[in-house]
Amino acid sequence: MAQVRAAAIADLLEHLVHRIQGISFARGLKPAQWVALRYLARANESARNVTRFAQFHATSKSAASQTLGVLVKKGLVKAQPDPDDPRIKTLSLTARGKRLIQDNPLGGLVDALEGLQPQQLEQFADVLEVLVKWTLETQKVPE
Repeated sequence: MAQVRAAAIADLLEHLVHRIQGISFARGLKPAQWVALRYLARANESARNVTRFAQFHATSKSAASQTLGVLVKKGLVKAQPDPDDPRIKTLSLTARGKRLIQDNPLGGLVDALEGLQPQQLEQFADVLEVLVKWTLETQKVPE
């Protein structure tokens, strides 16, 4: 019985991921571009570069660079050379990017999660942490 339930939950998670991906095609951006905007809005300055975003997003530096490059061309992100190492660019949201992130397509998901009881939210976070760790252990991040 537990295996059937676990399989059904896995199917629901897959369905949820596909729905979230669909919602994230918004305002002329692709899901990965929204991930990058949210990352840059929350990350501290030392983590706002292509390498750290690639690690966070579990993608190659090339793919991360391409995603962030599109956001720079759209005027949503600016890149400035790091004072200690000019080969590294520190990324940040432009004023336009900051305005756009206020219209995050996952805002409804945040609202739904905020509607949970604190204990439910904590348990859900614990479960998600286990699942993320599983992905990190079973999947190799591209180089």
